[in-house]
Amino acid sequence: MKARLLALALSVAAMSASAEVRLPNLLSNHAVLQRDRPIHLWGWASPNVRLTVRFNNQTVSAQSDRLGKWSLYLAPEQAGGPYTLTIAGDDHERSLTDLLVGDVWFASG
Repeated sequence: MKARLLALALSVAAMSASAEVRLPNLLSNHAVLQRDRPIHLWGWASPNVRLTVRFNNQTVSAQSDRLGKWSLYLAPEQAGGPYTLTIAGDDHERSLTDLLVGDVWFASG
């Protein structure tokens, strides 16, 4: 009986985790998004979920595919911030705070 309850609890936890809107590690709090270019956002959610993204007076919608992948573009923004990005879908909401729009430089060495 305990094994069945444990299996049920793990199943419910797994379903709850899959409903969460997830983003790649590159997109997090305190990030800088490239100015004057379309802003590409992507991530994962439950399959076939309608998502709404809000960022600095923009609202864009997308839908995850049957595997839960989604992708969208925001219109180009001028340098500024800090802003908040909110992604809502499937009774779950995720926010990224302290986002700036400016020049993004990658360096290696």
